[in-house]
Parts: sequence; structure tokens; C-alpha cells
Amino acid sequence: MQDAQLGFRKAWAVALVILCGGFPISTYNYLTASPIPLGLGLVLEAIDIATLFALYGYVRRRPIRHIGLRLLYIALALVTVARAAVVAYIAVPLLTPWTADREHLVALLLLVGAVLGIFVARALWRYSTVPQQVRVPRPTS
Repeated sequence: MQDAQLGFRKAWAVALVILCGGFPISTYNYLTASPIPLGLGLVLEAIDIATLFALYGYVRRRPIRHIGLRLLYIALALVTVARAAVVAYIAVPLLTPWTADREHLVALLLLVGAVLGIFVARALWRYSTVPQQVRVPRPTS
């Protein structure tokens, strides 16, 4: 069981590195090429930064010491699910007559991001609602 948890934590660590690597790209898109207003883009980037910090705490098993932070992480999980639902609502109809052009590939990438957002929301939800286990080192003998 311990080996399975270790593998699971390593997978989340890899996901965190991928999300941190994609953050500058999404920031550039929100600030330059996106049709959404600049204020909304900045709010979405602030949500992404807070989500990355929360996911780092989840990967490193940092205990949440304040109830306000726990409520913030629950709200982030709910906002992440809502974002994924909106993106799926927009991207799925664009995929229906599939042709391998730029619009369909962008829609597919958005849909993959929405699915990953659901997994991130689940991790945030678990991190903020499931009590953290106290790590007790095993005796080495």
C-alpha cells in the first residue's frame, strides 16, 4: 500500500511540474491572444496560481493550519470544476465533424485540459476535506 501511495504522489509531482511549465504559456495567451477581457484573464491567472500552491501542498503533504485556507481550497476546487464544465461545453461541439485543422486541435487540447482540471479539483477537494495522516517513521531493524 505504501508503494502505491508513493507512486501516486510521484504522479502528482509530475503533474505539478507539467502545470507549472504550462503556466507561462497560459499567462501569455490570456494577456495577449485571448478574446476575454484583461480583468477576467488576470482573475483566472490568480486562480491558477492559488491552485498551483494548493497542489504543491497536496504533493508535499503540508497540513492546512487555518480554516480560511481550507475554505479557499474548497472554493478553488469548485471553481476548477466549473471552469472545466464551461470549457467542455464550448470545446465538445467544436470536435464533432473531426478534421485535423487548427481549430479542432485547439478544441481537443482544451478538452484535455478540462479533464486534467477535474483531476486537480479532486486533489484539491481531498487535500482540503480529508484529514492529513500523521507520518510516523517505521523502525528500521
